Amino acid sequence: MPYGKLVRIGLDVAIIPAIDPTATGLADLLDNVVDCQGVGQGVANALGVGNAAFWKSVCLAGLAAPPTSSTTSFVAADSALDFHINGTARASDSDGDYKLDKLSFGEWAGMLSYDGHAAPLAQPATFDGERL
Repeated sequence: MPYGKLVRIGLDVAIIPAIDPTATGLADLLDNVVDCQGVGQGVANALGVGNAAFWKSVCLAGLAAPPTSSTTSFVAADSALDFHINGTARASDSDGDYKLDKLSFGEWAGMLSYDGHAAPLAQPATFDGERL
């Protein structure tokens, strides 16, 4: 599983829309959240160099740059996330139609690894299942 792409999808599809439903990506989110006019005025007042319009333009330029560099440096797009799982369960055909209807007493174990660092998944892990 390409972990970097998974992180990017998680940001674009789940996290960013949860924070700001109108944002279509990190650039939109930052643009909607950061008040560059206020930042520009504050920096101009604090430094006494340049005016609010200049510092607003610096703020806007800064917001345009991070989405690409921060998400790619956050995790490489081709980073691999390995997910290994195995388990057992008792299968049953309760209505005699020769199709499995139910999984009972299921137990599973798994390992997640990223760049050679492995971590066992939480235990105990049990499950039951039923055909809908």
